[in-house]
Amino acid sequence: MWEMTSGVPAFNKRSHDFNLALEVCQGLRPDIVEETMPEYVELMKRCCDFDPNKRPTAEELAKYFREWQVKYEYSYSDRVPVPGK
Repeated sequence: MWEMTSGVPAFNKRSHDFNLALEVCQGLRPDIVEETMPEYVELMKRCCDFDPNKRPTAEELAKYFREWQVKYEYSYSDRVPVPGK
């Protein structure tokens, strides 16, 4: 979800090694991109919750995305190209 708001992979300036994996397990998360919609931020934080029981289910995610597609009148033709692609 973070990559969708930033256009680059999370921790793209760091080696994706054991140390990074350990830090993520200890709670490290990328900084949230400014001007990200608050409801998206809330869901992103839930998805990254340390407690897996607090994370949304696949069904919940599908529900959010369907609601947002209607609410924000999004279509795939509105996609913004990812930088460098």
